[in-house]
Amino acid sequence: MNYNLCSMREVIGRIIRNTRLQDSSFIESMHDWIFEAVSMMKTKQTLQGDWEEVNVVFHKGQWPCGLVYVDAVEYNGNRLVHGGSVRPAEKETAYLNPANGDIFFSEVNKVPTTENHSIYVTKMTEARSLPAGKDYYTTDTPGYITTSFADGKVTVYFRRYPVDKDGIPMIPDNENFKQAIYWYVRAMMIGAGYPDKAFSYEQCFEKFEKLYAPRAVAEIRYPTPDEMEHRVNTFVRFMPPQNYYDNFFRNDFGEGIYDTKVW
Repeated sequence: MNYNLCSMREVIGRIIRNTRLQDSSFIESMHDWIFEAVSMMKTKQTLQGDWEEVNVVFHKGQWPCGLVYVDAVEYNGNRLVHGGSVRPAEKETAYLNPANGDIFFSEVNKVPTTENHSIYVTKMTEARSLPAGKDYYTTDTPGYITTSFADGKVTVYFRRYPVDKDGIPMIPDNENFKQAIYWYVRAMMIGAGYPDKAFSYEQCFEKFEKLYAPRAVAEIRYPTPDEMEHRVNTFVRFMPPQNYYDNFFRNDFGEGIYDTKVW
């Protein structure tokens, strides 16, 4: 897990110090090379969560600037699901048909009886008799969100690269992550004509790809005790939590206690 960020200037200083670089033209290109390396080692933990309201006009709205991937979309206080229809949104009907086929939802209720015992009653409800939401969004147009409704406003929860006050991307404060960037930039310098007397392009890129980058990604993805407990409460369950998707993956409680006595 990574908690802190630092500026890429620290890595630039490390490269200049270790290579004794004198040509300033290489320094100007380091910002692009560093961002390339960060993009290759991109993980959820290296990105920053953000949200932004997007205006939808005639089924289209532009994604927020700096968006890397979308966590969720909200519309009128509810989660907006991702649609999979091949028909254009403006040609869809006002109300989507529920699921086809004999699909049922089960509901288990605990009913107390005499002598402090309980029995379980299962209620089966046919899916086609349940209400189905009519609104959805798709990502069929690059750079834009496409919605089933013509006009409105949605809230997009997304991930982006963190930047400092000067707009320069921040990097995780992880030593293996910095070393991976260092070796990638050094390989790019050799490819751009830098006369490296100690290492070849293949040696530098191999240190990045096979040594320091895998170490960095593994360390950053390794969960903390609190994160692991959240995973246990979410996934290691006899019954999944209700409305797990609708409440934006929030789950603050563990598995309950079930009375399984048979009399």
